[in-house]
Amino acid sequence: MLTKSFKSGSYKRCAMILVLCFLCVLPLAAMAGESAIVKGGALNLRAEASLDAQVIGQYPTGTWVEILTRGDTWHYVQVGDKTGYMMAKYLSSGNDSVIATATVNTNSRGLNLRAQPSDSAAIITSYPKGTKVEVLQKGTAWHRVSIDGNVGYMSAQWLSFGGSSGGSSGGSGSSSVEAYGVVNNPRDTQVLMLREKPSQDSRVLAYYKNGTQVQILKKGSTWHEVKVNGIHGYMMAKYVKITSSSSSTTATLYNPNGNSIVNFREGPSLNAAVVTTYKVGTKVTVLDKGIDWCYVDINGRTGYVSTHFLRF
Repeated sequence: MLTKSFKSGSYKRCAMILVLCFLCVLPLAAMAGESAIVKGGALNLRAEASLDAQVIGQYPTGTWVEILTRGDTWHYVQVGDKTGYMMAKYLSSGNDSVIATATVNTNSRGLNLRAQPSDSAAIITSYPKGTKVEVLQKGTAWHRVSIDGNVGYMSAQWLSFGGSSGGSSGGSGSSSVEAYGVVNNPRDTQVLMLREKPSQDSRVLAYYKNGTQVQILKKGSTWHEVKVNGIHGYMMAKYVKITSSSSSTTATLYNPNGNSIVNFREGPSLNAAVVTTYKVGTKVTVLDKGIDWCYVDINGRTGYVSTHFLRF
């Protein structure tokens, strides 16, 4: 009876340990939610994981989706406010996801690169604000990234996509800007591909959502040669809305408060991140003039400055 009781207790303890381990794994998996891109044309979102199931939406190539649960044939996904099933073979995987460029956006202590997508995971190393980060796989709460050969995870809330300068990719390209525009996809759930060459068979360098600012180096009827966030490549002309020509207004920075610098922001808001500051007297090219904010170019870097800090 003693032996039987001991075995029974051991089984119970083992079962309890397994349950606790399982519970510990669940939050980690939930935090590591993935993103993927539709790559198979008009892809159906279905109510069930079956080709006979009801179609509740249809999304073209370039649509960004969140993978909630992975499967061999079907993934359970979310697109905008809809959830359902999409065929896995028509969605980009972690291996063929595009490498994007992000900018560390955190305090002076730096941003931690962790071994796993968790605040309690081991810290590989830390990086200061402004560090360039290659995003290998986007997630909901965490991104899998690479920095100088170190691969790990960074919290999504501290990474900003857009508003950084940085070096070019995909060729040297033209240096002069012919016009300026914004990404203008038919749907907000779509993303526009920046390609290495003017061909739909060319390598994809990055994806951009609606409203992303684009420098057009050379306009074309089918493809524009562009630079986006310092990355050189090509975008389909029909999905880029021209906002202004290169003959935009020039202005000079000044500060009515008497300070010697002016904030250069990522967006047209006082809550937007300050990308950098420029000295009073700096010449700027105003690409889009607004009542409160202007979209400007300063030495090839685009962003926003309060209209009240500009002299025309």
